[in-house]
Amino acid sequence: MHRFHHVAAPRFDSAETPTATPRGSDCSPGYWSGVNNGLTKWNEPITDPQWAGAYAQPFYAYQRFDSYFTAYPTIGSEDMITALSNGGGPLPSTKAARELVASILSASWSTTYPYTITDLKARWTAAATASDETTANALFTSLFNDLTAINRGFLCGASLTA
Repeated sequence: MHRFHHVAAPRFDSAETPTATPRGSDCSPGYWSGVNNGLTKWNEPITDPQWAGAYAQPFYAYQRFDSYFTAYPTIGSEDMITALSNGGGPLPSTKAARELVASILSASWSTTYPYTITDLKARWTAAATASDETTANALFTSLFNDLTAINRGFLCGASLTA
């Protein structure tokens, strides 16, 4: 014989209304490079009709990386989508560039991204113009580590999935 216990339904005061928490998408390089996701929001020259960020679209997918960021030899003349979609590769500079493109898009999309575009560009420039390769690699690695931690956990918001 089974015994069932009556479980009362939750009660809410009239001032309390249960609401669903919107689930956004993370702002990883994978999101921004995905054909069925973020790429459609920035794949056309300024301003892509699907861009609905809090700030102006910073660049578009096929714009040269070195036209927006300080040039660095390992990036060469890659466009933004190539830097974003390369998987990071083995070099600190290419790993940082991948996260940087995603971070700039995220900082332009959302008012709650923890770094400003100015801060992000300054950190890249500091690494790209370092006096020696050891210092540059240390700065690129630091940038990569910081941005990876943010980009894998930061939710741009429910509007990204709409």
